[in-house]
Amino acid sequence: MATSAFDIITRAMRIDGVIGSLDTPDAQDTNDAFNSLNMMLEQWSLEELMCCYSSIDLHSTVASKASYIIGKSGTTDWNTDRPIEITGSFLRIDGVDRPMEIINHEEYQNKSQKTLEGIPNSLYYQSASPNGIVYPYPVPDAVYSIGISQKVQLTAFAGLETSVTLPPGYLKALIWNLALELAPEYGKPIDSITMRKAIETKALIKSKNSEKPELHLESACLGSNGNTFNIYAGY
Repeated sequence: MATSAFDIITRAMRIDGVIGSLDTPDAQDTNDAFNSLNMMLEQWSLEELMCCYSSIDLHSTVASKASYIIGKSGTTDWNTDRPIEITGSFLRIDGVDRPMEIINHEEYQNKSQKTLEGIPNSLYYQSASPNGIVYPYPVPDAVYSIGISQKVQLTAFAGLETSVTLPPGYLKALIWNLALELAPEYGKPIDSITMRKAIETKALIKSKNSEKPELHLESACLGSNGNTFNIYAGY
């Protein structure tokens, strides 16, 4: 649904009773609320289940280049939203995708020959700020295409009147949670309805974004004839 930060702020302030149902906030209150809104979104970016969607971006390597700055702040090697976390990666060669292992800091540090060149088969991501750093391993010995899978969060509003399109459910969650955020700043009590709505709208998004686990039955639980193991009969 298309909306703007100003619309969200206005509705949140009306919920809190800061302004009347037909009023609009003044410039100072609007700017303060705008900062609170973007700070709230920054906080949401740390909550994995508040992500909007998953994206896969392709990036090119450079022969003998060991690390790649990823983000949109200043000069970067891979210009895209800085990943909160890289959830998967693959190397594409001649149209064929080869899975790459995502390794952590300790595993990367344990690589004794960090300058070793070859076809990358693993990737370490350093979630620095304002940009992240990607370390393919081995160091690419040629130009390759690396696919990065990441979960995308809502980004800060660029301006008060900038129109943005939100996924289903996010507008209501932003309004009620901003109302919850702003109430103490104006000396307003947090009523039970605002608290409940703020919690429910976020919970609904998290429920929708959570991956449903698949149930896998271990082979030990199966009998020799392929049927499930009977704990009473012992077979």
